[in-house]
Amino acid sequence: GPLATGTLYFNPPEAMVCLFFYYFFAETWFGSLFTVIVELVDPEVQATVIALFLFFMNQIGGNLPIIVTPLHIWLHDYRFALCLVWPGFLALSSLLFLFSAAPLYWKHLLQRNSEEDEQVLVIEQIE
Repeated sequence: GPLATGTLYFNPPEAMVCLFFYYFFAETWFGSLFTVIVELVDPEVQATVIALFLFFMNQIGGNLPIIVTPLHIWLHDYRFALCLVWPGFLALSSLLFLFSAAPLYWKHLLQRNSEEDEQVLVIEQIE
């Protein structure tokens, strides 16, 4: 995102301001995320699902920095390698989130349309 790019682009202290706001917005989604996870799964497995989610999130996100050094060697530019990994993967995850949310939105539209059709049928039967 723009704040991650600003952190890498600007010199201190402007970079620290971008980093502060980046972390402020990056950490606020955890509450919503865990609420959704808890609401989607059975109470017997909630703790296990949250533990597995955190484990896999840390395995994937925690190990991504190991690709910065090969990119730095290949591109001969450390800052650009960091921009590809940090803001680049952030943008990629945003696109993946958008694509994964689209089927849920379409399902919601189909359910709403079928409910409206049922209401029309009930009204027609009453008349």
